[in-house]
Amino acid sequence: DIRIESSNISFVPSEFFKAYDNVKEFVAINCSIKTIFYDTFLSAFKLHYLVLSYNNIEIIPDNAFQNISDLQTLKLDNNEIEFLTTSVFRGLNMLRTLKLSFNKITYLPLFIFRDLENLETLQLNNNRIKIISLDQFATNNQLTLIDLNSNAVTIVDNGTFDVLINIQQLNLENNVCVNRSFDHT
Repeated sequence: DIRIESSNISFVPSEFFKAYDNVKEFVAINCSIKTIFYDTFLSAFKLHYLVLSYNNIEIIPDNAFQNISDLQTLKLDNNEIEFLTTSVFRGLNMLRTLKLSFNKITYLPLFIFRDLENLETLQLNNNRIKIISLDQFATNNQLTLIDLNSNAVTIVDNGTFDVLINIQQLNLENNVCVNRSFDHT
């Protein structure tokens, strides 16, 4: 396991995981990481736990995590992320926890969570998300917790949460939802 805290590194070089290809946990908290390159995690095959919290990450390229197919936890909270592409989480079929809280995300592309069939916990609180689309969670029926607290959500499409048969906690507090359509008992 590798843990880096309060460092001034601005990126993780792709060669890093070539040298440490057996690492299962990588944590870089409160560093100055600003960039994730498309090949940063290309050789990080065995990662199960990846934390890049409290950094300055702005952009995550398409397919950035696709070679980490065994990853179960991904924490990208407290960064500067504004935009995510549809394929940013492609290949993360085993992911159970995704934390994107305290960023600047305004929009979630349709099907962004498509490959995350085993996702149980999704934390998107304290962003700037405005719309939750109908098919946003179409393949995520394992979700038990979604936290959308303190965003700018004004529209939630009818039926958005209907597929979430295992949901236990759905937090939409501190939003101005025009249409809430969640009827699970």
